[in-house]
Amino acid sequence: GSDAASIRTRAQPSPCGRFYTLDGTKTWISNGGLADVFTVFAKTPQRDQASGQAGERVTAFIVERGFGGVTHGPPEKKLGIRASNTAEVHFGGVRVPAENVLGGVGG
Repeated sequence: GSDAASIRTRAQPSPCGRFYTLDGTKTWISNGGLADVFTVFAKTPQRDQASGQAGERVTAFIVERGFGGVTHGPPEKKLGIRASNTAEVHFGGVRVPAENVLGGVGG
């Protein structure tokens, strides 16, 4: 969406550090019902190294539909650009490998 600060999708790191568990929904996704690979922005927990205070930062991930837990809603009924498949995409407990983080955690 247009309000990046309002991201509600979350990615929680695993205790072993090898993957993140992704949960949330993205709306108005072009080719959402057809795509096999997604670039997903999600909030991840962060700890400020200076103060030790916990917070959240936005992290980008490459997510493959084949990871499991990726579903989509019906195509949106739009007035324009009807040839483009636009749908909600749901991420429910998707295990994303840590090497699929783009640009670093919180970066």
